[in-house]
Amino acid sequence: MIKKIKLLVAITGLLTLFACSDNASDLPKYKITEDTVKGNIKRTVEVDLPSRTDEETLRALAEKIRDLSNVDVERTFIGYRISGDHKNQSYWATTHYNPSLEVNILE
Repeated sequence: MIKKIKLLVAITGLLTLFACSDNASDLPKYKITEDTVKGNIKRTVEVDLPSRTDEETLRALAEKIRDLSNVDVERTFIGYRISGDHKNQSYWATTHYNPSLEVNILE
């Protein structure tokens, strides 16, 4: 009987961990190339990705990047480029918290 209770507790614990885990391991590798903050108003972040990705992944990346900040700002603007693109190359996608999340795939 005690073994069954221990097994039940272990299974419940594992299910709780899976339910609470995020999809960070599914995210592509990324590099933040610029991160500037202007007071508590605006944060601007530039990100390099190895390749284009879909809207769902951009949402998850935006959430993760937003949570990395130790400054609470009203708006966060994130622009995405492909690794190796010139700094003057325009973003292929943006995610903006203005104040709610907006995802734009531009090209």
